Amino acid sequence: MSATTVGYDDCVELPFGSAAYWKAFAKSIPVGVWIAIVLVTLFVIAAVAPGVLESQSPAAQDLTSSLGAPSLSHLFGTDQLGRDEFSRVVAGTGQSVIIGLVATGIAVVAAIALGLAAGLGGRWADAIVSRLLEVLFSFPILLLALLILTIFGASLSTEIAAVAIGTAPGYARMLRGQLVAVRDAGYVEAARAVGHPYGRIVSQHIFPNAIRPLVSLYTLGIGQSVIWASGLSFLGVGPPPNSPDWGTLLYAGRDYVSAAWWLEVAPGFVIVVLAVSVTVIGRHLQDRLEGRVRVSAG
Repeated sequence: MSATTVGYDDCVELPFGSAAYWKAFAKSIPVGVWIAIVLVTLFVIAAVAPGVLESQSPAAQDLTSSLGAPSLSHLFGTDQLGRDEFSRVVAGTGQSVIIGLVATGIAVVAAIALGLAAGLGGRWADAIVSRLLEVLFSFPILLLALLILTIFGASLSTEIAAVAIGTAPGYARMLRGQLVAVRDAGYVEAARAVGHPYGRIVSQHIFPNAIRPLVSLYTLGIGQSVIWASGLSFLGVGPPPNSPDWGTLLYAGRDYVSAAWWLEVAPGFVIVVLAVSVTVIGRHLQDRLEGRVRVSAG
């Protein structure tokens, strides 16, 4: 039997923190997840220290090399001003990742507030929050974000807010369902029966168990938020044209699709890679939190 198993009776649980535990933990992570972790690590490096990965200054212009195809000297080719597209993509990683992290974080916090009000606030609170969520769900995410950006103007902060408001209802509805299910669980009824205070029941039993799926959903939501934000920038309603995020790069290359396809493919490729990578990690984390993967020796 392998060193890591999933739910077998003859498995031996390893002490947390021991060398054997970490060895089995590493073996329990599939190769695909390790690849995703490596890729996400590269994105983090590009966001925190872009100079480590940039082959040259992203603002350096060389008109003699304008619209150059991908090569060993320019992995992603060059744009209309001869700027290295790979360096520009690396330079835009920080803002794109910030949008994903912050927008998803705001959406999750808003979802927790709305979910708690609906799931634990009583009939009237549940009815009001449910109707609010239905109104927000009636707008497609992209349309709702476009409406917010049109009203408040295109900027980084409004783009983050627009993506957060567009994605929060889904998280809130999921959390409400979790809270209702946990609220009526047998162990919660048992805690009530032995006379535990309601606040203690919520803080120790209901909330921790209901919030668990949001840990993995946050990871999954980062990639989704990056995609939505890039889509808004591509439509020309995101940050200013000189902003370095990936969506703006897509928007800038739209006029050169036939002459320089790499200006669209390069930023689009990294968006897909980041979204897939965080999704793979998020789904593996969800499996662990739900007990479908255990670190054990057998």
